[in-house]
Formats: sequence, structure tokens, C-alpha cells
Amino acid sequence: MDHIDNIHFSSHATARCQQRGIKQNVLKVLLDHHDLDREVGGNCRVLRMSRKKARREGQRFGPQISAQLERLAVILSDTTGQVVTVFHDTGKSSRYRADA
Repeated sequence: MDHIDNIHFSSHATARCQQRGIKQNVLKVLLDHHDLDREVGGNCRVLRMSRKKARREGQRFGPQISAQLERLAVILSDTTGQVVTVFHDTGKSSRYRADA
């Protein structure tokens, strides 16, 4: 997974997707339909999907994808437009939480 459509992934992001079992189709849905976008420093932003929106998308894409979307976060570089990393947001830190 080097890119989805026109969004490129760093080698770090590709490795994290493989390690964390994050599928390309789930990332595509998140990147296309995210509703939370917040600056996190270092010219990067975090893209997430609110629980409410994830459940709405679940009606279209299925409940398994909906559950994954609720907990997924993507860090995107503003300068390169590249996905820096991808992780499961467990809610333990508010750093990557965007206000809904």
C-alpha cells in the first residue's frame, strides 16, 4: 500500500497499516468521508470520523467498517500531503481528538 487514489503513504504508515491490520478499503472510506480534522503540530493534521458519522457510514458500508472507522485516526502532512502514520485511537490521549 503506497497510495490510495492520489494520497501517498510514507513507509512508516505502510508498515503501521500492516502491523495493525488496517485495510485499504477502510482507510479509503475514512479519507473520503472524515468529518473531524485538527492540527496536531509539525505541519500535520489528524483526520478522524465521529462516532455518529461512522454509524451513518456503517449503513452504507457495513457494521464492521463502521466499528473500525470509530477508532481509526490518520496523521496527514500538510506540507507533503502524505499519510505519516495510521493508528487505532483508544481515547486515552486527547492530543489527537478533534472536538465534534
